[in-house]
Order: sequence, then C-alpha cells, then structure tokens
Amino acid sequence: MKEGMIIMNDKHSPMKNFYSIKNNESILYSAEDALSIVFATCLNHDCEVSRCTSYNYFRDIKLRILYAEIKKVIKYMDEGDHDLSQLIDDHVLRSAFAGSVFMKDGMGASYLIEAVIICKQLLMRQSIIVAGEIYRQVAERFHVSPEAVEKAIRCFTKELWMICKNKTGCTAVYNFVFPSLNSSPTNKETIVFMAIKMLEIQKLLESTTI
Repeated sequence: MKEGMIIMNDKHSPMKNFYSIKNNESILYSAEDALSIVFATCLNHDCEVSRCTSYNYFRDIKLRILYAEIKKVIKYMDEGDHDLSQLIDDHVLRSAFAGSVFMKDGMGASYLIEAVIICKQLLMRQSIIVAGEIYRQVAERFHVSPEAVEKAIRCFTKELWMICKNKTGCTAVYNFVFPSLNSSPTNKETIVFMAIKMLEIQKLLESTTI
C-alpha cells in the first residue's frame, strides 16, 4: 500500500468529492485531503489510515478540534433523540470554530458565528439573505447596534483572511470559512459560504443515519 493512502468502503467513497472548492488555487490541494480524512475517520470505522497520514493529520490542532466536535455530534446522534441542526450550531460552530479554531479576542468571531447560524436557518427555509437583517438579529442577541456587528465582523474576517492568505500551508479548516484567498470576501460572502458549508456537514451526517 502506498504511504499515506486512505482506504474507504463504497459507502463513503464520494467523501473526497464532497468539498467543492475548486476555484481557489492559493489553498493547497492537500487541504481537501485533510478534511476528507477527518470525515472518513469520524464516519467510517473500517477506514484504514497509514501511520504517516494519521500523524500528519492529527498534528494540526485545528483539525483535531474539528474531529473531536464532530465525533460528539455523531455520539449524540447515535444516542437517539437529537436536533442535528442545533448540534452543528453548538458543537461545530460555537465550540469548534468560535471557541477554539478562531482563537481571537474581541466579539467579531462571536458575531460571525451567530450570523452564520441565522443565515443557515434562512437557507434551510429558502429565504432571501439580507445582510442588514442578519446584523440586526445578531445585534438583538448581544444588545449592541447592527453597525457594531457589521464592523466587528468585517475587522475580524479581514484580519483572519490576511493571516490565512500568508500562511497557506495550514489552512485546511479555513476551507469552511473563506470562499477564496485570491480576493478579500465581503461579510455577506463569508457568512453565506460558512452557512452553506455547515449545511453540507449536516447533509453528510444525515446521510449516515439512513
């Protein structure tokens, strides 16, 4: 067997094609491989990962955090009664991303996560996405102004985008955050993109219960 090869059964063979970021040449191709490994390892107990691949994947603390939280979601799903959308909000967004992956001071990260949760709900209802309305709802939750929410998200995402752009070797998790590292995304682009990625995770986890 080749060094680093992953063997998955047919049920999870579409995993590598699940993440559809093909328009961003500045993110290393291996970022998709890393995310595929995370989900394959979470979902497929028969998955064999070589020692080399396992080491390379687990030494990325952000992927380790994401893996742990998705395993928690799967555990709660296996226990029976659950609201998968809420589990994604609490464990993947609020815990993995806002709590650990972003690792930033200030409210920008928290506002962004709540904006993504609201946007995800709107997408599920097939409602029109209006950035100003999302800011207003986030502002109500935190008892601040919509303008403060917009500015904090903008400053936070701009700073994080610059960090990711300059350090493309360790950006696998940020494939869930930014649609591109070629041009700085707007607040709305980042919020909608993250919401879509969370719905993709939700869809993948739902498929495992069928």
